Amino acid sequence: MASPITYKRLVLSGDKAKETADEVKSKMKDWKKDFPDGTLDIKAGVEGKMVIDVKTKDSSAASLASKIKDVASRNKVDVVTKDKPTLKAVKENEDDIMKRIKSSLSFQVSGGKKGKPMSSGQDLPANTKMTKSELKELIKKFNK
Repeated sequence: MASPITYKRLVLSGDKAKETADEVKSKMKDWKKDFPDGTLDIKAGVEGKMVIDVKTKDSSAASLASKIKDVASRNKVDVVTKDKPTLKAVKENEDDIMKRIKSSLSFQVSGGKKGKPMSSGQDLPANTKMTKSELKELIKKFNK
């Protein structure tokens, strides 16, 4: 089973936020030996803030975020850390997903008599519903 992917977001603010983000980016080359799966996405935020999204395939996102905080505190930059949800690897393959989509479309077209919705409590807008002939045509194109 694949390792879960962990995210952390750090928002840098202060006079040296940009310089700190640049320093973190250059230090990531050295940190790669400790965090081989770690990646950083650095972008400018509003009002001169810098946003750094940390992504790793294991729980080392907190450790990498800690290294970034050390650089920021040395530069006297404020840091706010936000935890992002840990995502688990998807277990469904493409065929299973297509079966669920077909079943959901059948459910919508038949008014709930055939198939089943993609998720419980699904309430799609009226403009997403299809007629039986449109559904048959779509399935025929898919099966080619």
